[in-house]
Amino acid sequence: MSLTPTETQGAPTSATPPTRPPLIGPANAHQSRLSILVRLLLALPSVLWLGVCGIAAVVVVPIAWLSALVLGRVPGPLADFLEGYVNLGLRCAAYLSFVTGRFPGFRLAWRDELPRLVLERERLNRLAVLLRAFLGLPAYLLATVVDLGATVFSPIAWLVALVGGRLPRALFQAEAAALRFHARTNAYLLLVTPAYPAGLFGDPVGERPGGVDDESAARPLPGHLSGGARLLLGVFILLGLCYSLLDLVAQSTYSAAPRAELAYSRLSDAFTNWSRAVRPCASSSAAVACVARATAPLQRALVAFEDAIESMTVPPSAAEARAALASSAGVAATEARGIVTAASATVVVRDAYALESTFVRLSQQYASFVRAL
Repeated sequence: MSLTPTETQGAPTSATPPTRPPLIGPANAHQSRLSILVRLLLALPSVLWLGVCGIAAVVVVPIAWLSALVLGRVPGPLADFLEGYVNLGLRCAAYLSFVTGRFPGFRLAWRDELPRLVLERERLNRLAVLLRAFLGLPAYLLATVVDLGATVFSPIAWLVALVGGRLPRALFQAEAAALRFHARTNAYLLLVTPAYPAGLFGDPVGERPGGVDDESAARPLPGHLSGGARLLLGVFILLGLCYSLLDLVAQSTYSAAPRAELAYSRLSDAFTNWSRAVRPCASSSAAVACVARATAPLQRALVAFEDAIESMTVPPSAAEARAALASSAGVAATEARGIVTAASATVVVRDAYALESTFVRLSQQYASFVRAL
């Protein structure tokens, strides 16, 4: 693919900022209801091929990054692949979100496939290339939230498309705007464009995007966003944030339960070993020292258990139970320390009875903590 004059003549000046890549595609046409019904199944081959291309992109991107850092641009073959990868992902997403009924196919060629992001070759700022991952993080997070929200909303979109044969205008525009922003984010992160991702809620009115002629069936998408489309994008963001929060709570719950079980299992084993180890001490001539030696491992196990419980991220409903459990573990650790440092048999017997009582209470609080998770 030949370079544009911008690439051959040097970096654009401040008067010519990077072009914001437009999304072009067919209009919101009627789609086969049968294809809508089995859309996931129909899209599976292209999605699998996209995954294979994604594995290749993992190898290509570091090479492209080094090349752009040195040359100020991505070499043609690498840029061709990355452009094709971005647009193949766009076509798969557009097909799955009912923005288009066109099968996404398997081709990475981006000039004759719709919908597509129109990408102009422009020189890259080397400092921006160096910091690309850091600079692109806010846009990536926003795109992820919007995509999650659109995914949560997708059963409704599927049902509406199945009934009507296509998406309503506002929903079509919202889905297309979300796809465009996601594609722009991918293109920026993959060094295909120097233009920072923007325009989720619409682009300013400007020139007709390149790559579209008056005879073509392609047109800029999503067009001027209606109020309903903007409202739906807000719904996508809200749903995405709620999903992320619930997922975070669920992950903390699922990760806390096995960690708590492992920590308690180790503590229970340590307590059992302690009970066995102190029995022979009754007939020992140095009973106090014998019990102290046997209690030292239990003391360490109690401290480790307390630290493990306190470090766990738990849902708010389990916070009180966690605090009570950690407190009991701290009390038990203090009692065990008293046995280790005791100077008389009277103190050892007193603290040993107290420790056994505390461990019973700790076991009950552990059961409450697990139920709260």
